[in-house]
Amino acid sequence: ITGGNNPDIFALKGRNALGTSFYLPGQNLMRNVHGHERIDIVATEDGTIIQIENRATLFRSGGNINPGTVTTITLNRGQTYSLRTNSQNANVTQAGSRIWSNKPIAITYTDDSVSGGEFYGGSCFDLLGDQLIPTNLLGQEYIVMRGFLNAVSGTFREIVMVTAVNDSTSIFLNGGSRDTILQRGQTVIYRLSDSSMYIQSTQPIYVAHISGFGCETGMAVLPSISCTGSRQVGFTRTTNEFFGINLMTKTANTTGFLLNGNPLPASTQFQPVPGTSGVWQFTRLDLNQSIVAVGTGNLITNTSGPFHMGVINGGASTGCRYGYFSDFARYEVEGSTNSPPGAALCEGSTLELYADSIAGGTY
Repeated sequence: ITGGNNPDIFALKGRNALGTSFYLPGQNLMRNVHGHERIDIVATEDGTIIQIENRATLFRSGGNINPGTVTTITLNRGQTYSLRTNSQNANVTQAGSRIWSNKPIAITYTDDSVSGGEFYGGSCFDLLGDQLIPTNLLGQEYIVMRGFLNAVSGTFREIVMVTAVNDSTSIFLNGGSRDTILQRGQTVIYRLSDSSMYIQSTQPIYVAHISGFGCETGMAVLPSISCTGSRQVGFTRTTNEFFGINLMTKTANTTGFLLNGNPLPASTQFQPVPGTSGVWQFTRLDLNQSIVAVGTGNLITNTSGPFHMGVINGGASTGCRYGYFSDFARYEVEGSTNSPPGAALCEGSTLELYADSIAGGTY
């Protein structure tokens, strides 16, 4: 979505966006200059009953909705219900608000025209937002890769928002000891000062990341790295501004990447993600127009294994478009054998394995 100098990428996630339980991300550092924080809910079936438990005051003609209120609405297929946070103050956020329904819905979250200039230096204000994923697609392992926002006092401080959906959720950073414990709906905000961050939790969490250029900001909901990822991702460059791609994959897969059938640029260097014991690596690509032209379709593939890819497109004075295009789905297989529990197997014995069928899976 682009509107003058106020753009962002809203990566539509198809069936992975549909669910019946959601929590909202959010930040409390940058105020809204011209816009507001906003939630758009769309129903996919008739008779969809939706309940909303908001963390901050919501605007409503005829009377605002106070924090902690449970609001019930009913929508039919294709109908949309929009909500707007009443305040534009930086410390007011819907982070941790809960939305649940009796039938599948999709939710788009927007934090419009936030004052990145006040936080990162300059006069920027830009759009943040993404289509959300339901709680059943959340994971307990995430990797955040830094973008290109300005340094603050000599330190890169991009914003990482972690939201818990269960009580007593412990958060660990970069393989270290427990950093904090969150209760249901609580959010902790981290400042990303290194090139990457490894986040683990004892229960599923949402992780959202604010990145960008200079003081222009964009936001993306991040996929968990557990049993997720894509073997190929298509993308298009929409402007002639800076175009960067962040890639992460397991170390064994770093040599399998191809861009439009060709090896990645010779300057590509993968770096280990701290805290993963060398299992995961990442890289940031600066793709100029001689490599990726404006308006052309492009394809990144990996012949060795799945990966995740984030796109950052824009400029330090024009705006940022930030989004993840790899698969958010988590694949799980139920397996069994024909051997009785506890039975001994000797060399030369035959063991039959049974598993669920997954399209494209190799057994």
